[in-house]
Amino acid sequence: MNIKMNYPIVTVVLATYNGEFFLPEQLESLAAQSRRPDRLVLRDDGSTDRSVELVQAWADRNGVALQQVRGPRLGPARSFMKALQMAEPADIFLFCDQDDVWQPYKIERALNLVPWGDDVAPTLCATRLEIVDEQLNPLRLSFLPTDLSFSSAACESLLTGCTMAFNAAFRELLVHALPEHAPMHDWWCYLLATSANGAALHFDPTPTVLYRQHGGNALGAGPVGWSALRARGLRFFGRNSTMRSRQLQEFAKLHGSALTPEAAAILCQLLAAKRGLMPRLRAAFTTPIRRQTFLATLTTRLALLTNRF
Repeated sequence: MNIKMNYPIVTVVLATYNGEFFLPEQLESLAAQSRRPDRLVLRDDGSTDRSVELVQAWADRNGVALQQVRGPRLGPARSFMKALQMAEPADIFLFCDQDDVWQPYKIERALNLVPWGDDVAPTLCATRLEIVDEQLNPLRLSFLPTDLSFSSAACESLLTGCTMAFNAAFRELLVHALPEHAPMHDWWCYLLATSANGAALHFDPTPTVLYRQHGGNALGAGPVGWSALRARGLRFFGRNSTMRSRQLQEFAKLHGSALTPEAAAILCQLLAAKRGLMPRLRAAFTTPIRRQTFLATLTTRLALLTNRF
């Protein structure tokens, strides 16, 4: 299907896996956008249900160009990144989960916040979430993050992929070298947006997504209160306690030459902590890492000190 060249071209990147139960509501929310997408890029990760057929029928019914990306099972993070890498050129890209619902102003708002066209800075925009239950009943709003920087991104993921919109320049940064071991695509985007030379990051406090919580989430909104403390303890002592350093090692390998001096210095100090006690002490006590709470920052420094980062 040919797309009329009425710029900007907007592409939604959708990764599916056995999502037919909630997928129709998500697709209808795309059709209800005040500014509809021009193209939908679909990468299905080996569904055994009707997910692909539902998307095909929706695209035909709504006159949206559909690009399908095929391949082996990759998991959510690599599936999204591969779909983005294979996507045809566009001006604005948005990640889309299969089980949420978009507010009707999501795309229009993104177009007002993300610069597009020639000679614009690589820009990523993310927004707040309205967290809902399986029947879309409101539960709470996601927290408002503070100090969105590489000092934070090196330690934790604060931005949610389904809220993200970015321009073609940022997409080129992302797909220049795809990670093999990133825990999630949105964390990788957060790292890149806060560290790459010339990149820009915007956070919009207006919720644009009804973020559905149910038993099949690949990754939910996360626990709160005492449950959050318990989850933090399990991460600290669990098998994935060194996940952050593994991700940063790959990030340095793929993007280390294109980072700002400040981000490069932080990255170097954190990775040096794996080489011995003295570098570990320096990293734990002098690296300008930042988390959203004092306790979280303290436990991260303890993780560095005990080689569990």
